[in-house]
Amino acid sequence: MKIHTTVIAIVCAFFVLGFASSARAVNVIYTPIDTFTATISDLTGFLTTGADMAGMSVTADFQGGGSESVTWAATGVDSGAATGTGWS
Repeated sequence: MKIHTTVIAIVCAFFVLGFASSARAVNVIYTPIDTFTATISDLTGFLTTGADMAGMSVTADFQGGGSESVTWAATGVDSGAATGTGWS
């Protein structure tokens, strides 16, 4: 079975953004550069941590209007966060 990087990116985005309970909408923007096809055996034992996602752009759209974009940053060896004005 082959897994496309787009699927992996979307799954990671839903996992990460699931923690942002104050956000009402989620926009995932994926800009493909190269296509890489991985088999299940390629991913066995692989773990993505919050630190691995450093540099990812996170945008929060607020229910009352407006939005804010911040950059995901590593906060430790295995952790990371996106912190905006009054939200994280």
